[in-house]
Amino acid sequence: MNMNKDENVSSVRYAFEREAALISDGNNRFPGFYQCKNRIRFALAPDFWNPVRHYYDWDKNLALKRAVEIYYRLPAKPSMLRLEMYPSVRYARNFRLHLSRLCKKAGLGEPAIITHTGPCVLPSLNRDCEEGEGTLLYWWLTPSFRPGTLFRELLFSENILIYHRIGAVDPFFIDCINHVIYHPYDEGGVDVTALDAHTIFYLYRELNDWILDFDRERTDRVFAGMDGSA
Repeated sequence: MNMNKDENVSSVRYAFEREAALISDGNNRFPGFYQCKNRIRFALAPDFWNPVRHYYDWDKNLALKRAVEIYYRLPAKPSMLRLEMYPSVRYARNFRLHLSRLCKKAGLGEPAIITHTGPCVLPSLNRDCEEGEGTLLYWWLTPSFRPGTLFRELLFSENILIYHRIGAVDPFFIDCINHVIYHPYDEGGVDVTALDAHTIFYLYRELNDWILDFDRERTDRVFAGMDGSA
């Protein structure tokens, strides 16, 4: 794409937000996004949700493997990424430096950046930024993007435990051809949301054992009858 930086910011932001609003029926911001009907919530590491286990006592390798596998099993590779970044005041400068280095490692290139000041959309996860600066970063994804690298560093690295030591980061990927959102919301799970439930029915069928137990009843209702059964 031959466009200047301002045009790129406007282009990718507009395309992403338009598609996100379409898929989620306008509920593409937390917590409305989680009210979307055509959604599957997958557990990345089952032990992560075990209340008797220590926070670190779960299989990070299994979680990373599942996150990457679900990504590559989407109907098509996502074409856009948005990161919602709410760094704590104490770690803001280090956080941005780390993120810049991470982008290069993950093959993301230079993001289109929108900075705003206002209430944090995830205040329960990031108490330091309830009225602080938030940053939205957008990318057009290219074949050089390495999702495994991004997931490993962003969600599973003990050196940057996002929600507890640095701040809050929320990644949203969009496949604008099939109208699908892929959202690894933390170390424990991934949401896949679609405009049409039939688009992701095969994921429901093939990865059924990975669905979060506490969301299984709702998920079963969404896909009831699609396999030809009553």
